[in-house]
Amino acid sequence: MSFLPIDKIVPNPLNPRKNFEDESLKQLIESIKNNGFKDLYPIVVRPKGDRYEIIIGERRFRAAKVLNLKKVPCIITEMRDNDTLLEMLVENIVRKNLSSIEKAEGIRRLLDEMLMKTQNWGKWKKLNGCVSLLRTMRKEEYDPKLKVTTEEERKIVESICGMFGISWKTVDMHWFPLLGLPDDLRDDVETGRLNAIHAKKMKTLDKEKRDEIRKTLRERKLTIPQIDTLINHYKKPSTSQPYILPSNVIGVCDIPFDLNNVSQVKRLMKFLRERISLLKKKAELEKIVAQHDFYVEEHMPILPSFKRQVESAKSEIEIISKELSRDASK
Repeated sequence: MSFLPIDKIVPNPLNPRKNFEDESLKQLIESIKNNGFKDLYPIVVRPKGDRYEIIIGERRFRAAKVLNLKKVPCIITEMRDNDTLLEMLVENIVRKNLSSIEKAEGIRRLLDEMLMKTQNWGKWKKLNGCVSLLRTMRKEEYDPKLKVTTEEERKIVESICGMFGISWKTVDMHWFPLLGLPDDLRDDVETGRLNAIHAKKMKTLDKEKRDEIRKTLRERKLTIPQIDTLINHYKKPSTSQPYILPSNVIGVCDIPFDLNNVSQVKRLMKFLRERISLLKKKAELEKIVAQHDFYVEEHMPILPSFKRQVESAKSEIEIISKELSRDASK
């Protein structure tokens, strides 16, 4: 271990983590201020010209700079770019320090690095690299006659994804689609204002509608199903008016019930039980429709039986919606 001047240390451009402004960094600064580095692992660096490039420990480095420390404990090692990227990814993913987009960027870079030496890399590079390769692997799953990827390519993909305890299908279906998000949605995901699923749903909306949704989310603390409903409202082609969130279950009962009147109370209780049952059924049906919408957006094959199930679900949702609009007094 060596104590290196902090002005000789530089961040690593390969680091998948981009957002460091969080509560954990403030806690780290406070910890180093009170206890120094005695309870922390040294920063791992590699020589880079007359400087040292960080492999592991950029948060510690940033905290030390805030505290104006002159030197920090470091371990100096030699490491190639793809090994460096792998090391940083493992550390950040295991510690859950990365956003979904940062994970996707990191895995993409690492896979591209590892696939560069394969025979068909020139073809994949023109088609967006490993992103296209994984999409093709998924098509091969649905069509056994389709033979495009090689066994070597598949083994590299499976081994890299396996290092992080995830399947390549998860990377392809849930992580890589995030790389095509507009800048404002990427920022929302990286800062935690939106989760990845909702960001992907909003991808096809224009900027004006996305801003309307963002405004509503700032003003109201919504549940996940409410956010789904809000986004689905703006995805309808005819939508031009801002969405007005429905009242809660009790709020729809604007009839002045007399709580001392037994028959009126019983009627109210019956009305609420029926409404809750309908809301539960509607939520289950909306899950089926949402799953279908995801398959369509991701260009995945859909079985005819599932299409019929979706059409049936949509019809039932329409019937339930009409029933839910029924006044409590009727």
